[in-house]
Amino acid sequence: KPLLLKRQVFHLDRKPEENPFVQEGQNIRKGQTVCLIEAMKTFNHIKSPSDSKIIEICVANGETVEFGQTLFILAPVAGWLCDCYERKFMIKRLLIANRGEIALRIIRACKSLGIETVAVYAEDDKNSLPARLADQAICIGSPGAATYMNTQAILTAADITGADSIHPGYGFLSENSDFAKAVSDTGLNFVGPSHQVIELMGNKINAINTMKQHGIPTIPGSQGKLPACPKAQASLAKKIGYPVLIKAASGGGGRGMLPVMHPDALIKSIGRVQSDAIKLYGNGHAYLEKYLQQPRHIEVQVLADAHGNVICVGDRDCSLQRRHQKIIEEAPAINISPEARQQLYATCKSAMHKVGYVGLGTIELLYENGFFYFIEMNTRVQVEHPVTEMVTG
Repeated sequence: KPLLLKRQVFHLDRKPEENPFVQEGQNIRKGQTVCLIEAMKTFNHIKSPSDSKIIEICVANGETVEFGQTLFILAPVAGWLCDCYERKFMIKRLLIANRGEIALRIIRACKSLGIETVAVYAEDDKNSLPARLADQAICIGSPGAATYMNTQAILTAADITGADSIHPGYGFLSENSDFAKAVSDTGLNFVGPSHQVIELMGNKINAINTMKQHGIPTIPGSQGKLPACPKAQASLAKKIGYPVLIKAASGGGGRGMLPVMHPDALIKSIGRVQSDAIKLYGNGHAYLEKYLQQPRHIEVQVLADAHGNVICVGDRDCSLQRRHQKIIEEAPAINISPEARQQLYATCKSAMHKVGYVGLGTIELLYENGFFYFIEMNTRVQVEHPVTEMVTG
């Protein structure tokens, strides 16, 4: 990101006649110069923080940029692993940064593997089952769910109890890239993907573009955030074809989505989604997709280790929903041919390998007329995980 100066200019090359430092889709090495930032007649080399692949260049050559503005979106290249995985140590004591059912499930798994567990709890959860069944339990704050969002309290608890790893569970901080980075920066093992992958897949626009590059079909749409101009928005929707679906780039859990059946309602609906997205996620970016009329919602659960091995742990049909919230999960999904299922699995495994995914995750797709379309990915264990456990053992 740019330096803390008022006027800065982004340069992809030293001179107009020279080749750019980097291009979209290019693999780059840690410390490699990716651009120059001109400020106060000085050219500052901006270098890659890690071995990565450039997913998107967010700024045009010669454009003025501001402090904090994103210049590039990067993804780890295949084989790149966060520092904690490069050490390849065995987990001995695991802190569970969660509560309730998922904390119990993690404790049960750890006991079967001989791993010690540490439960953290808010004051009102002192007598909860996870706090009573874990090998150690430590209070990290006052009553309420907000306590489980306190990164510093969780890291301090890990230090006090001698934990070497942290499992985020689901909800709370499980898909917070800043939390994953904070865990890794302290030398602890974050059980899940790297913070770079969490950030990449947490933004639906970036996730869709990434999956498309790696061979997973996506729903026809804007292929990026919506332009600010209403005329351009209307033109884009017309090109996609009505009905269309407006989606918040940082949405999730069935929120931040609004179908539009007729052109007259488009601009007002976009404003509503963007306004709601700012309130819910602090990011008003939205995009358009073709609104499929009768799709099925299919999930593929993937599991990847730190050595490049990826498997698909079955699939689930979660089409029965109310207000985009899943009511029933069925595994395996019915009426999908063995050939289509195997092809889907092969494509998902290849994509996860290419982005350097580590841990458990779920790729969500829509299925209509024999075709699968990627919609988003959850970079964590899901609430629905017990369904997969029941059918896989």
